[in-house]
Parts: sequence; structure tokens; C-alpha cells
Amino acid sequence: MPKKKTDKKGKERSFKIRRCPKCNSDNVGVVIGNTKGEWECHKCKWKGVDIVEEELNEEAFMKYLDDKGEEVL
Repeated sequence: MPKKKTDKKGKERSFKIRRCPKCNSDNVGVVIGNTKGEWECHKCKWKGVDIVEEELNEEAFMKYLDDKGEEVL
């Protein structure tokens, strides 16, 4: 079994993905200057604070990027 990659504190690496609660797109960003913690979806233009957040381990994150078609640098 391969050794899991860990950070300097010995914890397994994890990655957070934020998604729009309306259209499930991960193309979201923080709105600057408005309500604290407000997010906007760049796809459907939803705005709000109830963003969907998912935490993935490194293996699941790499699969997510592969499925999405993005190259890792």
C-alpha cells in the first residue's frame, strides 16, 4: 500500500472545493465590499452566503481535476 502524502504536521493533505448551491458550479468567488462572507457564482449569477463546501483528500481531488479536464501544474 502506498504511503499517504502528509503535510509538515503529519496530517493527510486535504483540498476544499466550493460550489454554487443553485447550479453546482465550482466557478464561484467572494464578493468584495458587500456582506461579509458573500459569494457569487460566475455561471448563474447566484449571490449569497450559503456556499457548498466539500473537503477532498489528495486522491479524490486529483480525480475531480481529471474528471473536470484540468491539468495540474
